[in-house]
Amino acid sequence: MSLYEGQKCPVCGAAFSAGDDVVTCPECGTPHHRACYEKNGRCANAALHSQGFDYKKSLGGERVSDARDENAQSRQSGQQQGEYYVPPAGTQQGAAADSGSSFSGAGVQNGGFVFKNDEKLGGFLLADVATVIGANFMRFIERFKKNRALGWNWSALVFGPYYLFLRKMYGPGSLFLALEFAARFIISMVFSKQLSALASGLQAILQNEAVTYEQYYAEISQLMESTGSVTAYLVLAAVIAAIHIVIALTADRIYKNKVFSVIRDVDKRLEEGQGISVPVIALRPEAELSQPELRRLMLAGKGGVSFFAPCIAFLALSVVTDIIAYL
Repeated sequence: MSLYEGQKCPVCGAAFSAGDDVVTCPECGTPHHRACYEKNGRCANAALHSQGFDYKKSLGGERVSDARDENAQSRQSGQQQGEYYVPPAGTQQGAAADSGSSFSGAGVQNGGFVFKNDEKLGGFLLADVATVIGANFMRFIERFKKNRALGWNWSALVFGPYYLFLRKMYGPGSLFLALEFAARFIISMVFSKQLSALASGLQAILQNEAVTYEQYYAEISQLMESTGSVTAYLVLAAVIAAIHIVIALTADRIYKNKVFSVIRDVDKRLEEGQGISVPVIALRPEAELSQPELRRLMLAGKGGVSFFAPCIAFLALSVVTDIIAYL
């Protein structure tokens, strides 16, 4: 206990004394009363973890607590003045951004981002839009503000339908994925003779153990030209590229509609009294959260990204393709 005796718990502010049950954060080493840590549900300095905070390198528990109180007071003061605080990068709902935003009410504060409460985009509060988007929200907000029918998204060009699944646009993602599958299926039917001849020729080449690597590649190249299968692959590549270009041009517009739809859906559920469902991992026990905080958590849960969705989509497409090939 002597290691932390005289220092203060960052939750309750009371100094540690001999006999206190003290636990430390496994990430930054900040000491807490066990009861305080369990009540808070996380480290009191969790917001500083993304900045590489280390309790041992700080000047002591009292200064850490003072800095935390100062940040909280600053955020509370800003909210009283009509501002909305978005947490810094690494937290569930926010990401730090460049202070050179074109929005008059935006600015950097305490490592996070602050919007005026009345700042709107498309009739929706800018802070709500940022909460739904999550990480990299300023990049999308600047695009949304331009309100262009067509834009350009390099990630959407490269990953195609899987990018839409990443951003939880499941409907459009399924539609474009179905288009890609249909294109592959139709082209395989149109060029079925050429592709069958290619498959038979490849099997014969692979079974010939006397063929060297140079001869192997030369025979494959000759086989593809003689069977006409090169044309099939060129047509398929052109169709897939066209689909990806369409996705790249429309992804930002589709995502903008998605974000606005999430906000409308959450508010509609609240108006109809359907209640609020929050993510499994909440900042504090649900009973201690206010209605605005619960609403914000729900916006964040329905927004953001899903790294599992693209994987599931890819596996589903592979299973369907294998089943059709088997039949």
